[in-house]
Parts: sequence; C-alpha cells; structure tokens
Amino acid sequence: MHLRIGFGFSCCAALGAASGCVVPVAPDFRDEPNYAPFIAASSPLEGEEVNAPGAVAPNFEVAIGDPNVHDRLYFRWLFDYPKYDSEISKIADGTHELAPTGEVLRDSPPPFSPNCLLHGIARGLTRHRLALVVSDRAFDDDSFPPDAPFDAVGPDAQRVYAVWFLNMECR
Repeated sequence: MHLRIGFGFSCCAALGAASGCVVPVAPDFRDEPNYAPFIAASSPLEGEEVNAPGAVAPNFEVAIGDPNVHDRLYFRWLFDYPKYDSEISKIADGTHELAPTGEVLRDSPPPFSPNCLLHGIARGLTRHRLALVVSDRAFDDDSFPPDAPFDAVGPDAQRVYAVWFLNMECR
C-alpha cells in the first residue's frame, strides 16, 4: 500500500511538472535595504555661490536618483534653512513628488527659479541659503520638531540635501 501511494504521488508530481504549469512568484522588495536618494547632477553646481542682480535668480536644475527604484521621492526647495528661523526660513513652493520609474535616475524635476515675491524670500538679507531636500518618504508635516519643521521625516526615511548660496536682495 505504501508503494502504491508513493507511486501515485510521484506520477502526479511528474505530470504536473511536465505540463509546464508555472506559478509566478512576485518579487519581494520588503527585504531590500533602504538606500538614500542622491543628487546626480546640478546646474549651478551644488555648493556654488550664485549672483542674482534682480529679484529673480537664474534657474536651478537637478537630476535626482535613488538606488531603490520603487521608491517615490519627495522634494522641497527651502530658503534660509537649516537652522530654522520662523522669521526668514521658507518652503519655496510646497512639496513635489517624483513617481518611481523602475530606473535609478528619475525624470528631472522642472527647473526652479527663485523669485522674491513669488516665494516670499526674506527681505533685508543680501545672501540666502537655498537648499533642496529630497526624501524617499513623505515629509512628516503633522509632527514637526520645533527646531526642524521643514525636513521632518519618519525614522525609516532617507534624505539628502543640496545647498547653494544665493546673493540676491529682496526688497
């Protein structure tokens, strides 16, 4: 009897394998380590001092990537931050998202052109810190720490910053 059950099981297994029936297995991304996004290129170069003789600065263009090709990326342009100062620190034009593309390098965000009036840049200063912060998780706007409200993210997030120095007087 044992031989008969074993033989029947073997025949069914062999027939199943011979029929070409393949059960697809979806990739499991949960085990993938979370790497930080990165700034692949920028114009002007990251860290550069940029002169803007008027109330509108030249365009800032960036290329952003993330080794985790399925991560959605979030970014903000910030003025005079970090160190947070409620009188002068500003989020320039909200939060933007870059959808996953399945590629490390993402579609480039639109060029950013700092504008005194449009972005509410602090008046009376002649030099500003322009920062781009990119995160692989949404910014945590509901639980801002009092000293760092513009770049707060959850504990599982990775962030990267790019900074330029902008010589522009807003009146």
